[in-house]
Amino acid sequence: MKKKRLAALFMAAASALSMSMVSPAAFADDGAPGDSGEDTSIGGTGGEGGSTDTGFYAMDTSASSKTTFTFNKYLIMDKNVNVPAVAFNFEIAPDTDVNEKECADGLFLYKGVGVPSVSNQAEFDAGKSTNTEPYNTHDNKNSPVSIDVLVTSDVNKKYAVDEVTVDFGGVTFDEPGVYRYKVNETLDDDGTYTCRTAKVKTLDVYVDDCTTDPAVPTLRIGGYVMYDKLLANSEEPKNGDPLGYNKDGDLVEEPAPEDAQGLKSTGFINEMHGFDLTFGKEVTGNQGSKDKYFKFLLSIENAMPNHTYHVCVNGNISGVIGNADATVEENNATNSNYLGKTNDVTITTDADGKVTEKEYYLHDGQYITVCGLEKGVKYTVTEPDPEGYVSVAGIKADDSSMERDSSNEGFDEFKDPTTGTISSASVYTGFTNSRTGTIPTGILLSVAAPAGIGLCVLGGIIFLAVKRSRKDEDEEE
Repeated sequence: MKKKRLAALFMAAASALSMSMVSPAAFADDGAPGDSGEDTSIGGTGGEGGSTDTGFYAMDTSASSKTTFTFNKYLIMDKNVNVPAVAFNFEIAPDTDVNEKECADGLFLYKGVGVPSVSNQAEFDAGKSTNTEPYNTHDNKNSPVSIDVLVTSDVNKKYAVDEVTVDFGGVTFDEPGVYRYKVNETLDDDGTYTCRTAKVKTLDVYVDDCTTDPAVPTLRIGGYVMYDKLLANSEEPKNGDPLGYNKDGDLVEEPAPEDAQGLKSTGFINEMHGFDLTFGKEVTGNQGSKDKYFKFLLSIENAMPNHTYHVCVNGNISGVIGNADATVEENNATNSNYLGKTNDVTITTDADGKVTEKEYYLHDGQYITVCGLEKGVKYTVTEPDPEGYVSVAGIKADDSSMERDSSNEGFDEFKDPTTGTISSASVYTGFTNSRTGTIPTGILLSVAAPAGIGLCVLGGIIFLAVKRSRKDEDEEE
């Protein structure tokens, strides 16, 4: 340490005889910060911070010292799901397991120092805009690409983005070099939100000497690089092109998601896993009406508070089951009190995450789907008045008119419980209503016998009449 400081004093004195010393570039040209003062961090932005007297070195207080680092939080969800109201929290701490050493490129690698803070966390709500364009978070240029490296190329998915800021303004550094930290997402994985990337990532902070006054040796933060995983203790900073990319930022080798390779990254990715609740109506029996509407009541609990869920009623959501009528139509079989009732395409929970007895109306062969319910949501589907029909929970494949599983031939059953809790799969349920009457076929047999006798008598009368007519003709001759 003393040798380094003597060298620094010697260099400072030499610079006083000629010109102010300009710090060498800390990175290669692929978006790495040098001495221009521009913010070229990967996924980050620079900002002003306070100064701290570190003893030998002072900390630069100008805008060229990037005392804040910003990275992105990506939340993926189904296209037919609203952005949930949810927060994701992060922690940062020095990586004390680093093997401090001089690296091949001449930079010194150090354990992180001080206590940086996360000044704002990632927060999402229904007002967040979403994007459906595939996006590559490993690209230095942060440009949209047509491959599924990070966010998604699934046409049925979308994602929202929020920023997280880490503040190094209160951290003091002892020497120029690279200081290594760990950024950790403190996510309790309950099955609703899962990490698509490593929960712990390495953040390297590049500190360089920016002394202009020999009497005041000064350091500044030149830039940051975050990686898509936690680097090994002896792994050196990657100052060239990101692994898998050429100098133009084009992907030349796509890494497998499960095989973290130390790519430079712009943030963390989570996916929201929502499940659907589909219920329907089938009518059977020789006296069952095919156009009679029946009332259903839907209740849910333990859902997201004040959240709106989409409902596929009549094909309003592509690829989701829903073939009911938007409005109850008039017919002779339907209860007149139901006429004109509507099937809403959204439901909204209250402050307690509940929806109580939401009404829907279905006739034979009709189904609707509530989209994007989270794991742990409790649901109840009831049919309060079957109106003289025998109502049975569940729909057998033989009675079904709906196909939900293309791997099976014919129509599919909807026999999940009508009351339950969403766990790790969508729910398919409903009610089968049956009405059968006895046709009095015996009466037809009792009428047939006299009719037969009558025909015989009539035939006899005609025969005798014809015979007598012929006899009268013979006597006249």
